[in-house]
Amino acid sequence: MNRLGLSAVVLAAGRSSRMGRDKALLPFGDTTALQRVVAASRAAGAEGIVVVIGPKADAIRDAALALDVRVAVTPDQKAGPIASLKAGLSEVPGDPAGVFVFPVDHPLVAEASLIALAQALARDRSRAVLFPRHGGRRGHPVLLGHQVLDEVLGLPRAATLRAVTLANEARNADVDVVDPWVVSDLDTPDDYQRALRSLA
Repeated sequence: MNRLGLSAVVLAAGRSSRMGRDKALLPFGDTTALQRVVAASRAAGAEGIVVVIGPKADAIRDAALALDVRVAVTPDQKAGPIASLKAGLSEVPGDPAGVFVFPVDHPLVAEASLIALAQALARDRSRAVLFPRHGGRRGHPVLLGHQVLDEVLGLPRAATLRAVTLANEARNADVDVVDPWVVSDLDTPDDYQRALRSLA
C-alpha cells in the first residue's frame, strides 16, 4: 500500500439492546469484531485509528487500548451517531487525506474492500465521499475525503452523516467490490450466527 495518509474512526459506542451484548466484543474465533475492524483499517493504510465508545463502555475501552489505538468517548449515549462520529474525528491525529467511518457491526468486511476505497481516493483526490458498493447497494465503511471533514464536524446535533454524504453526488464515488459484508451488518443474534457460519 502506498501511504496516502489515511485515518479511521471506528464506531463502537456500546451495548446493543437487540443483540444483548457489546457488538465490538463479539468473538470470531480467536479474535473479536473490534480487532477485525482495526486490523482491516490498518491493512488499508489507516495509521491514525480512533475507536469511539460510550461513557460506560469500560470493557471496550480496555480492548481498544490493547490494540494501540486512540479512544474517544461520546459524552452523551443518547446524542446519536453523529455525536459519536464527531467525537472520533476530533481525536484523529494530523491532517489525513481521508478517514474511514467504520461501524464495528461490519466486522467481516474484507481488507480488499477498504484497499479498493483507498486506491480510488489515491487516483482522484477530488472525491469527497467514497462508498463501497455491492449488488448495486452502497455500504460501509464510507471513506470521507479531507475536504468534507469540517462539514461533518459542523453538523447540528440532530443531523445524520447523510447531510454530508448525499449533499452533492457529483463529488461522490461508488467503488464496486465483490464483498457482500459491506451491505450486511450485525444487528440481531441471527445476524451474528450467520456471520459465524460464513467463517466455518
